[in-house]
Amino acid sequence: MNEMSYQLSLLEAMNNRLVNDENMYKMICNTSSNAILYYHFAEKRTVHVGNWSHFFDLDSKNYSSLSQLIEYAEEEYHTQLHECMTLENIKSLITI
Repeated sequence: MNEMSYQLSLLEAMNNRLVNDENMYKMICNTSSNAILYYHFAEKRTVHVGNWSHFFDLDSKNYSSLSQLIEYAEEEYHTQLHECMTLENIKSLITI
């Protein structure tokens, strides 16, 4: 029983540390003058931090609305931006 209690305490401590680290990273990103976006392809969700609303006036909750981001860039950068936005998905299709 002591072993289980010890493991539970250890997991709680690790969880608290991760929560504190996450809060710290969010505060750092939110004080940035940049907009940071991450789309998790497996979970189909977006995470954006930083000064997002200053740069973009669109909902970033789903991937289809994210394609509108390309319209914010100059036309010559559309292809590069699309590749950058789908890099994780492309890498997950490549087998090594």
